[in-house]
Amino acid sequence: MTNGRRPKERRLLKGGLSWLQWLPWPQPAASASRSSGAKPPSTVANGRYQIEKKLGAGCFGEVWQGRDKQTNEKVAVKFEDSSGHALQLEHEQAVLKLMAQPRKPQGFAELFWCGQEQRFMCLVMEMLGKSLEDRLQGLGGQGGGPPRFNPQTAVLVADQVLRRIEYLHSKGIVHRDIKPENFMFGIKSRVHHLYLIDFGLSKKYFDQKHVALRTQLSLTGTARYASINAHKGVEQSRRDDLEAIGHMLMYFLRGSLPWSGLDAKTQEEKYRKIREKKESTPLDELCAGFPPAFKIYLQTARSLEFKERPDYVALRKLFADVRAEIGPQEDHGFQFLEGRELGTLEPLEQMELRQPDDQVSGAGLGQETGMCSALFAGPDLLRARLDLSWRDRGGCRLVMDFSELEVPPCPPAISPLLAAAYFGNVEDLMDGLRDGEDLEAQDPKDGCRPLHAAVLAEQVEAASYLLRQRAELESIGPDGLTPLLLACRSDAGRMVRLLLTCSADAAALDASGCNAADICAKHCSYRAQRALAGEPETPEMTDEATSRHRYGCVCLAAWDQEGPARSQPRGPGEPQEPPQEPQEPWFGSAVHPAQAERDPQYEAWDEELERQVQVAHAV
Repeated sequence: MTNGRRPKERRLLKGGLSWLQWLPWPQPAASASRSSGAKPPSTVANGRYQIEKKLGAGCFGEVWQGRDKQTNEKVAVKFEDSSGHALQLEHEQAVLKLMAQPRKPQGFAELFWCGQEQRFMCLVMEMLGKSLEDRLQGLGGQGGGPPRFNPQTAVLVADQVLRRIEYLHSKGIVHRDIKPENFMFGIKSRVHHLYLIDFGLSKKYFDQKHVALRTQLSLTGTARYASINAHKGVEQSRRDDLEAIGHMLMYFLRGSLPWSGLDAKTQEEKYRKIREKKESTPLDELCAGFPPAFKIYLQTARSLEFKERPDYVALRKLFADVRAEIGPQEDHGFQFLEGRELGTLEPLEQMELRQPDDQVSGAGLGQETGMCSALFAGPDLLRARLDLSWRDRGGCRLVMDFSELEVPPCPPAISPLLAAAYFGNVEDLMDGLRDGEDLEAQDPKDGCRPLHAAVLAEQVEAASYLLRQRAELESIGPDGLTPLLLACRSDAGRMVRLLLTCSADAAALDASGCNAADICAKHCSYRAQRALAGEPETPEMTDEATSRHRYGCVCLAAWDQEGPARSQPRGPGEPQEPPQEPQEPWFGSAVHPAQAERDPQYEAWDEELERQVQVAHAV
């Protein structure tokens, strides 16, 4: 965030190992209205975004239409009065930044800028179009009845809605407020893309392990669509989002739900009646007259256990089969888009996602890039024991290959040097280069090279070593970014300082024409901004928690970069730097890693990692 304002940091442990991820996670704000009556400023972000007209207001504050003066594109600007409140927009920007790791997916609004303007907390975001509710009401009812989606439109909606919620769940978060108003369509070439919005009630359900089942809680969400268990006061998990989606789909098909419009004198009585009606309405009656897939979907969602991992692929296939029966249909074949001249449309992307409780998923929640899929193994095990054949989203594979197991041959897709760089294991980097591994080896799916991997994990010493070995300073990596631009996007302040010391080009542009300063502003990279400006690190930036905050996943498995073992040289009688290493100044630290004592935690990490790998194979 800008202006030195930073949210609280919270430690998240992944997979039972010594993996730490630092992410801003402020608590959601109270539901009281934040509209203070004060008029927002006319521009934000140092004048880049012009505020034009008010679009609406909600529990957090107000939404205005703005315009980017550099691109002349429309943007949405959210304002929240920050005086004396726990900021809901801080919570939302934290979720949006988490959604954009390791790259921005379809179906989640892009965050352009966030910061403080006068008394307001501001978010500048991608402009979206109409919500599902708007589209439904725009159809009008037939014969005096309520408006409805036809089955063709309903299955198209179901597919995208399930993909959005699967992605959210892959990040360890449940939405808890599924309703038509919280799904919006894009504009222009993305007019057929559904976006999931409004994360004010979202909550982490997986933090090292699945949250515990709790009861006697108040209802969270919208009563019309909420799950039966949510009405009963049970802690919500993935199953509740899925059940709420089922209720929403039936609302689209029927035009109303049996528990809509019930008379009640109090909210408590109304919630009780809605719950009773939901429980007493047979699914055969609720789904009568519509394809069986909708009934099967709701049966499946309601039968899930609290911690059970949903089979998202099977759920989507239910609706894909209906779509196949109806006949050939385009992704943009919604009934409300019929007859419209749509122009060139951006195709929908398909993802294979891992849930946080999937076996062998230590690279982090929802990690998808080819490079990241290999990293959970650790450099040593990757080099010694693993065959690169386990499939990730991009088609790369990484399957453990012990001598007693028969694994089909598969050509290696990911260089072990990438994993060594990401983990900051300089010894493995030295061994790999000595064995002839390619310093510029690329992940075939995202173009990541060892230097990019070190930058993404802010492994300063590994990056320093690679640069001394003449790694390409301006190489193009993931998302078409150079190492410096990646560091700016990741808010890796120390990495930015290192790369600038090595004469990295801060004026280099990404595909959208943004330079390093633009990317810092776009991604709220406070530490990187200070590094670009040549300003010294503040005590806040050198604090252990803040210094380990990453835009993406950070793994502190092999070495503790801040620990005393890193800063203490070996004793006079102990071997010093290996003779094959030239005696040059070390960029990242006063002590070369080869001169540092081995962290005792490394051995414990190795033992635990090997145990879990073997357990995963046994399963």
